[in-house]
Amino acid sequence: FVMTHHRGVWDVLEDGFGFRSDSEVCGKKLSLEDATVISSPASGWWFDGTQLEIETELEHCIMIPVQFQNRTVGYLGIFNAGHLIYEEDETVKLFSVLATQIAPLFNGHNTGTRSEKVSTDRLTVSGHHLIQDTVKSLASFENYSFLLMKLVSPNTTGEEDSGLPEIDIDKVFESVRTVFSGEGVTQRQYFDTLFVGVRNWNLVSLELAQEKARSRIEASLIEHTGEGSGYSVVMATVNFPRDGVSSADLYQLLVNRLMMANNSMIIS
Repeated sequence: FVMTHHRGVWDVLEDGFGFRSDSEVCGKKLSLEDATVISSPASGWWFDGTQLEIETELEHCIMIPVQFQNRTVGYLGIFNAGHLIYEEDETVKLFSVLATQIAPLFNGHNTGTRSEKVSTDRLTVSGHHLIQDTVKSLASFENYSFLLMKLVSPNTTGEEDSGLPEIDIDKVFESVRTVFSGEGVTQRQYFDTLFVGVRNWNLVSLELAQEKARSRIEASLIEHTGEGSGYSVVMATVNFPRDGVSSADLYQLLVNRLMMANNSMIIS
């Protein structure tokens, strides 16, 4: 299988994966035995719990094999460039099932695929920008807390709905940026997700800031879309010592927390 991408080409090798950029192999081969468990079954179609991480000077990507009936039928690639791509092995149905599972969590942008039959489908994991641009830049810092704020559209079916009010995500998040400011604070925004890292804040300070941020986002949503628009905000936090934690581990924790928050604590 060969997977094309605007920043290079993936070759799925017999004993693992390698990244090619400009016909030069930049990443090392990784086998399934090198992998880390990251996910759980979902409706029969599921990620097989394998994470393969390939890091180069040009790219940082996590490849996740996807299984059906104990057979690997495709691979999800999470790129720092912001694209979720899928090698579909003639299993178009898998793509739509994955979209059904993931879309309520990550509304979004861009999908590249080898198959023309599904080339128009849209699916994105906006948070994976964190892998290189944010998480790796924080890897040397200790005693950080991480907060993820994501706007969730009332339209989680993936279908177009012209009746939805338009929102200016930048303006909605603008109201919250002043809550987290000062030394030891970093902020990144990616599409509909705002990522904040704060150092040496005690739990009480973080909780107060989080509630203040939630109130400001909700007020801003009402201001921009009116009452009852259906838009909501999901917030998730991760607190742990930085020692010995890799960027992939941090990303996994953030995504897991966001999934739990989205399932149980959506604020409408």
